[in-house]
Amino acid sequence: MTDKQVKKRCLELFLKRLEYQFDVVDYFWRAEKQKNGNIHFHIVVDRWIHKEHVRRIWNEIQRNNGLLDDYFKVHGHYNAPSTFIEGVENDVKAVDYLVKYTCKGADGLKVGGRLYSFSSRLVHLRLPSYMLDFQTSDYIDKIKGSGAFKLYCSDYFNILYCPGKKCVLDEQNGVGSYYRRIFSELRDLFYIKKVDSSKIDDYLSNMNNGLSNMVAVEPSVAAKTCTDRHLRIEFWRGGVLYDS
Repeated sequence: MTDKQVKKRCLELFLKRLEYQFDVVDYFWRAEKQKNGNIHFHIVVDRWIHKEHVRRIWNEIQRNNGLLDDYFKVHGHYNAPSTFIEGVENDVKAVDYLVKYTCKGADGLKVGGRLYSFSSRLVHLRLPSYMLDFQTSDYIDKIKGSGAFKLYCSDYFNILYCPGKKCVLDEQNGVGSYYRRIFSELRDLFYIKKVDSSKIDDYLSNMNNGLSNMVAVEPSVAAKTCTDRHLRIEFWRGGVLYDS
């Protein structure tokens, strides 16, 4: 069976089974050749699925296409160790995994047909973008570097914090609209990371201050690139919560 046939008869059916049985919506796969010439696939999906279910489905499809006949002759059963499941603990590891195999060079045997693909909805996925004028950009850089503010960074949000007197940025200087534009872009995305507001509260409480001193919270890069469709983002400005 050629690489293209394996993708058509096995991989496509496998992904359809995951969609039907486990409500998988978004996925990414990358094909690679082993040294023995067999094709295998690296697949990331948006659902947790027990490893036994994954192996059972994949082996059923292989068996129906005659790909496990030789294995059966040797072992007397079709439950081949044909899958390896690796859990993703956080978004950073998921991104690392995708980058590793997407950017991996074709240093081995050439794969016939398409090298990688993903679910149709991911075709339309876009990252937030926004235009920032030089005056506002310079002003934000100035207050960040002035020493009058503290910058707290986490995986999903950055807090620009004034530890002294209450300091809410004036709407007239354009900074307010800057953060509103960021939020507007994020709100329109399908895939946004949930930021637990209690994390912000806990951090500020530990500083023995309050939300009144917080100037702005902007989403971090990790939040912008998260792809869990069930999650959303919250960010704050001037002590007011803007929720998607």
